[in-house]
Amino acid sequence: MTADRLAMHGQSVIDASELRRDYGDGDRVVPALRGANVQVRHGEIVALSGPSGSGKTTLLNCLVGLDSPTSGEVCVLGQNLLDLSYEERVDWRREHVAIVFQTTGLLRHLSAAENVDIVLRIRGLSRSERNGRVAQALADLGLADFSAHRPGELSGGQQQRVSLARAIAARPALLIADEPTGQLDSETTSMVTARLYDAARHHGITMVMATHDRAVESMADRVVRMVDGVAHESNVSSARAET
Repeated sequence: MTADRLAMHGQSVIDASELRRDYGDGDRVVPALRGANVQVRHGEIVALSGPSGSGKTTLLNCLVGLDSPTSGEVCVLGQNLLDLSYEERVDWRREHVAIVFQTTGLLRHLSAAENVDIVLRIRGLSRSERNGRVAQALADLGLADFSAHRPGELSGGQQQRVSLARAIAARPALLIADEPTGQLDSETTSMVTARLYDAARHHGITMVMATHDRAVESMADRVVRMVDGVAHESNVSSARAET
């Protein structure tokens, strides 16, 4: 963990209050968020759970400025996202945030190592630092022997791990993951989640991960459950007891 992140330890990274997100207008308004409140401290790993349609993805999108709430406040890493223009939010995400979706977004003509490296190139890191981070991230996700493989030569689970390695290598202040293990079997999910959480903790990365999987929840520091667009706190011990 870097010195600046140690200094932040325990401080709030996400402070979202009374978030409401409505889609449509007039008589066709569909509320996706109904006054959600979420606070996440620096270094926490939070599992965001709930059934399909409960508002998990909408909430994640609002927390990183991919979407704007209809009302409410969202402050992330000390920045009020509603004060930023679209272009400023793009720059802010590039500097501070990594996002992982179920779809990997890997470039088919590049190797696993090159797919991880591309984000570091954009950030202007030196070749030596990039090489070190790429090797470490792939090792963290159990892919050290597959660095030269292209996506077409990897299984679906391995491809998803490459996308997670890419996020970890960037060493973001905040990592948002929207059900990245949804396509994996239970054994692979447990292994990938454990490795991902260990890497995030080692590098002091704050993480919010949407999931349907109780095993994923049980390894998190805290669980937030979404029900009909509202966030409800749940402690880890109760989540573990239910697995």
